[in-house]
Amino acid sequence: MKNYFLLIYFVLISIFFLNSGCENPAQTTYLTSHIKGFVLDTLTLTGVDSVTLTIPELSVSTTSFSTGYYQMLNIQMPRDPVNTTITASRRGYQTVTTGIVLRSNDTTHFNVMIYR
Repeated sequence: MKNYFLLIYFVLISIFFLNSGCENPAQTTYLTSHIKGFVLDTLTLTGVDSVTLTIPELSVSTTSFSTGYYQMLNIQMPRDPVNTTITASRRGYQTVTTGIVLRSNDTTHFNVMIYR
């Protein structure tokens, strides 16, 4: 009988320690952010299509549409603002890297100018 209670005790203690080490995914500190804007040619000030935009630090990328419009939706990031860079590249244009500040639960409107 003593061994039975000892076994129950160890099982309950094990369950307690296993559960105390698990985090609830809903309580993580990551939220989402969005970036929207246009990629514009510096000479013509018109939209440039097929430009690849990347934020390496946050592992996100997208490509601009025929009007030059782009959007990066639901970027996972910490609660605190993030100072990072966005890189725009397309064949026939110089690659441009620009600093950007992103805030969680916010949409940042950010236009990018690229050079031929």
